[in-house]
Amino acid sequence: MKTTKFVGIAALSCAIVVAGCKHNTLIDLTNPTVTVDCDPDTVYFQNDVLPLLISNCAMSGCHDGIGRIDEKAPLSSYEDVMSSGYVKAFDANDSKLIEAVTDGGEDFMPPSPNEPLSNAQIALLEKWINQGARNNACEGGDCDTTAVTYSGKIVKIIDTYCLGCHNSTTTSSGIDLSSYSGVADIAADGSFLGTIMFESGYVGMPYNGNPIPDCKIDEIRIWIENGYLND
Repeated sequence: MKTTKFVGIAALSCAIVVAGCKHNTLIDLTNPTVTVDCDPDTVYFQNDVLPLLISNCAMSGCHDGIGRIDEKAPLSSYEDVMSSGYVKAFDANDSKLIEAVTDGGEDFMPPSPNEPLSNAQIALLEKWINQGARNNACEGGDCDTTAVTYSGKIVKIIDTYCLGCHNSTTTSSGIDLSSYSGVADIAADGSFLGTIMFESGYVGMPYNGNPIPDCKIDEIRIWIENGYLND
């Protein structure tokens, strides 16, 4: 029953709880500028920003490019984001995207009952915009697999790629990854690795999004092999 137990973690959207998490196919018609090494002082759209938007914004009935396009501009790719009018490069304070995730008004995003973005996630979006809102990506970066802990590595991966759908409010397919116990459950039954590695019998995660970087998959695998400790 591996597929039915963990199909939810693959779908990173939560706007309509009853309907479940569904995203349109991710299509990015632009070519990002890719660097070999990740600069710790740079925010990368493909690595850092797009997963957050896919998880928390480009959801069914919202910014998925299906249906109410005149009201909800799609945010499933760099081209979508920059043509939406929500981002003003080099000026986060004058960008509608930041206003939407901070002002708490009727256009607040993600919409209730979804969990709001954390202060760290909002700061990440602001930094990316203030750095020029570039379509950039990196292949290297911090990949220290000698010191993989739940609090230091795994929580950050979950927050970026999964928590937009699998939180305490919108537990898609009954899976809540907002606490250690929920993550430990999917680590124990093999479904965590099965989905992120697109193994047979599992629905690959992220659903219709860019794959999790190999380094992060290695970090998750090592953490699980070491007993998936709450460390």
